[in-house]
Amino acid sequence: MKRVRSPSGKALYRVLPRSVAGMSTEQVAFHQRARLQGAMVAAVAEHGYQQVTIKQIVALAGVSLTSFYKLFSGKEQCFLSTYDVIAAMASERIARAYREGDDWCEQLRAAFGCFAQIVASERDAAHLVLVDALGVGPRVLERRERIIGEFQLMLRQSFGRAPEPATVSDTTIHAIVAGIRRVAYRRLLAGEPERLQEVLGELLAWALAYHAPGVQPPVRPPVAEARTQPSLRQTLAETAIPPLDPALARGKLGHRERILHAVVSIASEGGYPALSMPAISARAGISNEAFYEHFADKQDAFLSAFDEAAQRATIPTAQAFAAAPTWPAAVHAAIMALLEHAVTDHVFARLAFFEILTGGPAATDRAEQSLDTFATMLAPGFQTHPEVPEVIGEAIIGGLWSTIQREVGYGRAAQLPGLAPELTYITLVPFLGAEQAAEVATPAR
Repeated sequence: MKRVRSPSGKALYRVLPRSVAGMSTEQVAFHQRARLQGAMVAAVAEHGYQQVTIKQIVALAGVSLTSFYKLFSGKEQCFLSTYDVIAAMASERIARAYREGDDWCEQLRAAFGCFAQIVASERDAAHLVLVDALGVGPRVLERRERIIGEFQLMLRQSFGRAPEPATVSDTTIHAIVAGIRRVAYRRLLAGEPERLQEVLGELLAWALAYHAPGVQPPVRPPVAEARTQPSLRQTLAETAIPPLDPALARGKLGHRERILHAVVSIASEGGYPALSMPAISARAGISNEAFYEHFADKQDAFLSAFDEAAQRATIPTAQAFAAAPTWPAAVHAAIMALLEHAVTDHVFARLAFFEILTGGPAATDRAEQSLDTFATMLAPGFQTHPEVPEVIGEAIIGGLWSTIQREVGYGRAAQLPGLAPELTYITLVPFLGAEQAAEVATPAR
């Protein structure tokens, strides 16, 4: 779907006449659905998902409100259907490019190139899928997991066709795909999607570095999963942060602490859009006046809660990093400290990996700042290995963060420390090579 601006708010498309000769009811509905989806892309590009209204969408699409509700139950369903169409079309184009490659490396190169071309030429649609969708909620994240699975399979198949076999773990495959996605995400945030083409060769070389014949990388034992895996939406609902006990809160906590916990609790149930002044004040057991003594508005309180949670994670991670004797050992220690902290600090695990995504542009910026803070652990590696492109740091952090998010989201946070060897290996391979990275990641071996 091409970018179409309509600053005047007028319809983007010609309205169908009431009686359309030669078109069945199903054809009219198909036509209207496509126009509404195109309008959703344009409206989100101009206003952002949270600010878009159904009134704006139907005006841009030239479709009546009655027709909209015949096709969709509301804004979210319209957005999800638009997401599905864009993702399906992009996946088919990338898969087609992949199949046309002559060998396993060329297949990946073709797939990477097609992805970058789509991001650059269909920037509004790409922005909707890779950026705006994060603020919609668990239903989109579930869809994203399915798309990631398709690209992981593509990567796995290519590695399987290599002349020499090599062990590449599922965690590593996931991290590669998530890392490339984050690089595209950051280019879109910067308004420079066309620059993704400039780093394709570096990203491909990074991905191929994990296919290392003769090296036995660390691989986490298979995770025991229930026969009926709960959905991400269900797991997040079951692990929401509970409200404080009112009597206990009043006796031991001040207004600020109670407000922040109320914000976290409400956001864990419905994301940032669920926050309102009455809801926060009621759950914190305070007046609106007391709220404004500490925060300017709900966004200020939400971002403050995230900042405090991120700081709680940064401190033990930085301490572990500083105490290690060498940089590779420091990377391992920092990753272990972060994973262990995510196990015990449920507020951090929810805010940093889920709720912060729903808070709009300001929250997105804050989340990226937090990731940049954790990325500083890579600085010594870049200093001693200047041949490693800086974009690889973006990809590594994206891969690590997405891997942790997946474990937390599916209720496996308690098992996070078991990922430390694999995540260490993923981090160190570009700097040390696969063999040395494997040795550092599994020192007991």
